[in-house]
Amino acid sequence: MPRNETPATRRVWSTFGLRLFLVLVLGIVGVIISGSVGSTAPMPLQAGDPCLSPTTQLVTDPAGDQNGAPAANQQLDIRSVSIAEDYRTTGQNRLVFTMKVTNLTTVPANGVWRTRFNLGAITYYVAMEADANSAVTYEYGTQAGNLLTPGGIPEAGTFSSDGTIVITIANSKVGSATAGQTLTAISGVTQQFVGAAGTGGFVGMDSTSTATYTLVGKSAACAAATPTPTPTPSATPTPTATPSGTPPPNCTAPGISVVTDPAGDHNATIGSSQQDIREVLIAEPLQGGGTSALVFTMKVSSLNPAALPANAIWKIYFNVGTTVHFVSAENDPALGTSFSYGAKDANNIDQTAGPADAGSFNADGRVIITVANGKVGSPGAGSTLTAVNGVTQILVGSSQAGGLLQTVDSTSSGTYTLVGNAACGTSGTPTPTPTPGGGSGDAPQYTVYTPPSGLGGSAGEPSIGINPETGKVFYIASTQTLRITFDECVSPAAAKWEDVSFPTTSRVTLDPILFTDQTTGRTFVSQLLGKAASMVYTDNDAGVDGKAVGDWIQSQGSGINSGVDHQTLGGGPLAAPLTRDPNSMTPYPNAIYYASQDLAVAQAALSLDGGQTFGPAVPMYNLTQCGGIHGHLKVSPIDGTAYVPNKQCGSGQGVV
Repeated sequence: MPRNETPATRRVWSTFGLRLFLVLVLGIVGVIISGSVGSTAPMPLQAGDPCLSPTTQLVTDPAGDQNGAPAANQQLDIRSVSIAEDYRTTGQNRLVFTMKVTNLTTVPANGVWRTRFNLGAITYYVAMEADANSAVTYEYGTQAGNLLTPGGIPEAGTFSSDGTIVITIANSKVGSATAGQTLTAISGVTQQFVGAAGTGGFVGMDSTSTATYTLVGKSAACAAATPTPTPTPSATPTPTATPSGTPPPNCTAPGISVVTDPAGDHNATIGSSQQDIREVLIAEPLQGGGTSALVFTMKVSSLNPAALPANAIWKIYFNVGTTVHFVSAENDPALGTSFSYGAKDANNIDQTAGPADAGSFNADGRVIITVANGKVGSPGAGSTLTAVNGVTQILVGSSQAGGLLQTVDSTSSGTYTLVGNAACGTSGTPTPTPTPGGGSGDAPQYTVYTPPSGLGGSAGEPSIGINPETGKVFYIASTQTLRITFDECVSPAAAKWEDVSFPTTSRVTLDPILFTDQTTGRTFVSQLLGKAASMVYTDNDAGVDGKAVGDWIQSQGSGINSGVDHQTLGGGPLAAPLTRDPNSMTPYPNAIYYASQDLAVAQAALSLDGGQTFGPAVPMYNLTQCGGIHGHLKVSPIDGTAYVPNKQCGSGQGVV
């Protein structure tokens, strides 16, 4: 939710009191209205890893200069800000920001630790925040003046009692910086909310000077350790044998399904659908730097990363030889979320060994935990993990007062045989290099994908949308909404088709339309009902199968006396003088437009809350001004101007 912040000041008050008030009140029933989510544990920063740049300290700050210095508020006393570049995740470059404060032996309630930086004209930030109960969450976003707009979940976040806060963020979420580009105005700031909800505000506790950093990019040693495709040959090649072959499905997360479990068989008396296990999967995607790792995925019926059940545990057990190992995800009200690994001792008691290499809670129902093979018995290619099973638990009562850890759901057991991470690199039976059909090796290539029988059987009024963050593709024609997931570990990429239709947008109507906002990844589906429209949207790519509560959210629809033909949707930045309401309970960074055509007039309507509601109709043209069916609405990403094309306005083609 956008909120105000006055940077580099010692005592400032903001309009954020309403947001905090909701956190305090709704937190009683376990719901937090916030743009942030729980933490995930990053991969450890290992010295000498060729795919991880050395950590560079950018700014230092004197000890004891925080508000209340020197004895008070040491947890908000910034000492330094550092950065590193992480290229260990295949297909995703990341930045690692480290803020060091004097200590974090306790986490002050309502504290904020934020690192800011500019890429071009945009200011981005990553932050750790503590709520009124000192529970920690992490977020990233943008800042314009004093207005902060959260963007979502960073890839990983962690803190330690010595005052070290580490937040890992994908480059693509903060401007897609590449080697040679410079981040400017890098600085750290800490704040704390004081006073009563509704009347209080944020006080600046400490801030640093600024610095710059130029990205160095992936090292040659890392590039050598990461397989690259065989270059496209010249127009007159000499045939040579090059490695090829199709990597096994183990190479792409979530990988191989090991165990499935019925829906709704959990103990609903003590737990919720967020702990109703549906499936356990294992993958071994190729890792940078030659590391071997296992990726465990537990799918549950639904998952809300911003409102996880308190005192909840998600665990996957497996045997390596005679030792029972486990990976675990937990949500502690005081400490936030964490991901770990361990094994059972001689008394059959779980003993946690340390943090997992990575972990995340995802709105599509996936709990993902990555752990290096060497931490869980060092299983190699060809070895078999036995007794693979999932368990969810919850602490009923208080641990201090003798609370009881009870099982919410458990699965049967399965086995998994490792292929080895190396099998996911360039390997296979040598085949002759294909003779090119002429043209540049960088020319686009197109592949036709046909849905399986029973899906996509109608071609009426098709439209398509792509979530740039997840790569999920959505397609609608007639009444069926399809989601396509591509596996790019094979060439051409394999496609998985799924029907994720929602009941209110599956009725026979006059005109379907689908649109995906390229900034937020929100996908809209609408059916034209004649003089109205039925519209839904999803922020989690329709979840596991589009059937869980919250996968699709019903909106007002068109908000106007909709026309009878050719509805269209579009979205983009707000054009001046439009501004977002900083006090809105449903903030959204972009404007969403709806337009349709009636018999004698075409109209458009604007939504400032992400398509939930729309304002009054605004006429675009009538039949004396423009004729024929208008095209689909597009919004300029530069200045927010909305364009609707038409084949004839006056004496030529027109754009409204």
